[in-house]
Amino acid sequence: QKLSYAMQRNGTDISAVSKGIKQITTSLADVENGVEGASDKFDALGVSLQNADGSMKSQEEVLMESIDALAKMEEGAKRDALAQDIFGKSASELKPLLNAGADSLRGLMQEAEDYGMVMDDKAVKSSVDFKDSLTKLKGTISGAKNSMMGEFLPSLTQVTNGLSDLIAGNEGAGDSIKEGIENAVK
Repeated sequence: QKLSYAMQRNGTDISAVSKGIKQITTSLADVENGVEGASDKFDALGVSLQNADGSMKSQEEVLMESIDALAKMEEGAKRDALAQDIFGKSASELKPLLNAGADSLRGLMQEAEDYGMVMDDKAVKSSVDFKDSLTKLKGTISGAKNSMMGEFLPSLTQVTNGLSDLIAGNEGAGDSIKEGIENAVK
């Protein structure tokens, strides 16, 4: 939530950084599993995926360090290539963020917290539960509508056919309309 707010304030959408977070997650898992070359793109940026004690850094730490490292680089092909390696195709959308650096991002994230824009875990769960409840209600209403229409349609068809016959001047049209209405009421 905080990151989404900060991204909006930087003129982009959270989806632009999502690919980068996914790549960071994959790289962290690969390093943890001993995959050779898994940290190469971060090494080229001067960002370590591990803490001094050998434990893995969090996604947020790697994200912020990567943004800081890119922000400190001179704009150009090398910076763009490294940003592309880490953030994928969305790197170009993240240029304002990369120019501002992680301190700016942290400040905006704190602003989201300070202004109450961040829901706690309990509120998030309640929101998800409410959305699920609304989905269930919509489905139930749709099911009731389908059931009622299934019962009502034959009578409605009889009435519309009777109206067509009435307009065409056919005999028995009034009886058909009357019978259709009676069936609908039943």
